[in-house]
Amino acid sequence: MKTLRVISGLRSLALECVGINDAREYVFGLLFNILFRATISHYKYQDRGQHQSLVLASIACHRLDHWDEQWPPVEWNDHFK
Repeated sequence: MKTLRVISGLRSLALECVGINDAREYVFGLLFNILFRATISHYKYQDRGQHQSLVLASIACHRLDHWDEQWPPVEWNDHFK
């Protein structure tokens, strides 16, 4: 959970510095960056890097789809004890 709190703090700081009123713009930017990363071809590490990028992209999509719900999802508490 500490990692998620650090990420949340960094996100809040980024929003404060650039003056974005809607954090969805930030998450969309992350999503586009993640998808770009997934398309980069690194022969030796392509599968692992693509897999990690696509998993992260799915988390960003979930966040955008469930914007008004609690973050992180309650189900994640069991994974980060």
